Amino acid sequence: VNCVVDYYGRMDLTLEPLSEHHTDFRARFIGSEISDSEAAFKTFGEASPIMHIDKSTPPILIVQGGVDEQVEPVQSDQMFEALQAAKSPVYYLKLGQQGHGFSGEPGEFAWRSAKQFLEMQLQKK
Repeated sequence: VNCVVDYYGRMDLTLEPLSEHHTDFRARFIGSEISDSEAAFKTFGEASPIMHIDKSTPPILIVQGGVDEQVEPVQSDQMFEALQAAKSPVYYLKLGQQGHGFSGEPGEFAWRSAKQFLEMQLQKK
């Protein structure tokens, strides 16, 4: 993998939804319900991209809507912070008043940003 463009991804499956507006999607991500909370936390952790950051992590562009009600912005916020702490190349485009999925000018801006990021990263290879 040379680089990653992440559009509002779920980065830490150990995080429970913060409000009633967010569905607890985690069991669907791992393919089953887990009744034991300790086993669930371990499984969710192993399935979380944020838990797999290391020196080989490729450059990442994170694109997130600031008012996303399907994937809470905290998912992207914490991934960005973890990548920065690991000194991994990371760029973060947070579109303040956008939800899950972008349309109009914000959508075009996100696409242009992703295209520019990919061109920049893939020219290096």
